Amino acid sequence: MPSNTASPEKKPTVDINIPKRVTLQLFTLVIMAGALQ
Repeated sequence: MPSNTASPEKKPTVDINIPKRVTLQLFTLVIMAGALQ
């Protein structure tokens, strides 16, 4: 994870957090689909 010292004004955690959750949901769906097959 990038440190806040690089850009303290911007909050990269917020921008990265949303795609991370979407990726986790897609990853979970793929795992569940694979388990069902």
